[in-house]
Amino acid sequence: KLLEALGGSSFFTIEELKALETSNDKPDLIWIHAMSCDGCSTAFLNAEIPVVDILSRFVNIVFHPTLMASDGEMSMEILEKYKSNNLILVVEGAIPIKEMPHTCMMGEKFIRDTIKDVAQKSSLIIAAGTCATFVGICDMKGMYTNSVSLRKCLEEENIQKPLINLPTCPMKPTHLLYSIFYYIKHKTIPAVDLTNRPLRFFGNTIHER
Repeated sequence: KLLEALGGSSFFTIEELKALETSNDKPDLIWIHAMSCDGCSTAFLNAEIPVVDILSRFVNIVFHPTLMASDGEMSMEILEKYKSNNLILVVEGAIPIKEMPHTCMMGEKFIRDTIKDVAQKSSLIIAAGTCATFVGICDMKGMYTNSVSLRKCLEEENIQKPLINLPTCPMKPTHLLYSIFYYIKHKTIPAVDLTNRPLRFFGNTIHER
């Protein structure tokens, strides 16, 4: 029934989803929160279809601050010692740099350093939500964090990995599922525009539709 619920979205056929589910090469997924309200995770968990149950059938959820049972040093060790040849990194929120990197820390480390370390191990990187893709409210007038988008952060660190930007506030859960399933099936990212947004969702404006 879960597969039928997602198949009804016209992203993939039921047969395609079943083939992906039985694959022996399930990617691992690490989801990191930077400067955000956690709204994208909340939207993901509260979606009409049980997206967490669906996602867990196709990837191994290794790290997600909201979902995981471990915390403290134990959870940070997962990020520091983790190695994989097939890793998907999802980043939610903008990244503070330069003058005030301490405005977002996790495990006594600047979030930028944590993202840098995990990104270098990743096969695919996804920016979840407007803050991660275009900085969003974190760049409003009067903010002193000097936050940047995930794409800008990766460019400054000279990390060249496939990147998918999924804006909207909050991110639409089906956009994430589609991007991950497409990558699993084709071993590459879907067609994107100049800002790395999937053309399937952002190829036309609302007025054009």
